[in-house]
Amino acid sequence: MKWIDKCIGSIYLSTVKADIFVVDNGSDDKTAEYIKSHFPSVILIESQENLGFGKANNLGMKYALENEYDYIYLLNQDAWVMPDTFQIMIEAHIKHPEYGILSPIQLTASMDRFDNNFARICRLEKRKCNLLENLFFHSGCVSDITCVMAAHWLISRQCLTKVGGFSPVFPHYDEDDNYAERVLYKGFKVGIVHEAKAVHDREYREYSNDFLMYKSYVDWIRLLSSVNKGSTTNPWLACLKTALWLSVRFKSMKPLGYYMKLLKQKSSIKRFRLESYKDSAFLVDWNDA
Repeated sequence: MKWIDKCIGSIYLSTVKADIFVVDNGSDDKTAEYIKSHFPSVILIESQENLGFGKANNLGMKYALENEYDYIYLLNQDAWVMPDTFQIMIEAHIKHPEYGILSPIQLTASMDRFDNNFARICRLEKRKCNLLENLFFHSGCVSDITCVMAAHWLISRQCLTKVGGFSPVFPHYDEDDNYAERVLYKGFKVGIVHEAKAVHDREYREYSNDFLMYKSYVDWIRLLSSVNKGSTTNPWLACLKTALWLSVRFKSMKPLGYYMKLLKQKSSIKRFRLESYKDSAFLVDWNDA
């Protein structure tokens, strides 16, 4: 609720008109009621449970394809755009249609620094594409990158038609990395538009007392990502070893519980990985995916 005025309000101020599709993931702070009373033009889907990032976004992606939109823009609830963000990014895509995903420069709310994860990605990618230098010295350019957070993603219709939606393997976290890998696999590029800027407001986020359990969950998701890629010799043994280590480290059975949940998904993980290669993958009824 604390971000909704800035988030949706920023789209209303955009120089490019955009229809707004919101999925409320079972919030309990009256966000949905506020949207209905203050932003009546918004297409609002109210879920009684938290569907997770991927499943909720897939609903919007499917709607965009069925209604023949040229672009979709994924926007976190704790994020907002500048009036010219959409225009700059669409113009960049028209010049460079080979890009399936484009991101603006993602800033903190103070707009004087990069978002922490965005800065980390820039540092990781620097050796491959000199991203930091490009962002500073070459205005008007688009820099290639292998992945970037999906708090701000412009996705072309051509890309969405080929790649589809987010994989149901990932409940939350790493689904954007997996999606970017599939975008690259389909022959599209992922890029950052230098002149486009937007905010992701999480610099001073407070973590709950359950932070260590959150950390173990994130580690489990990363293991899930490695299993989904099929990139290690024995990912299941690696998952078990890590789950045991996390359980001892945090003195909790939750990490082992995550592993058992992952083990139950073993057959579906392979199936979902094969499904992800198909055109418009996962943009069907979730229960049938």
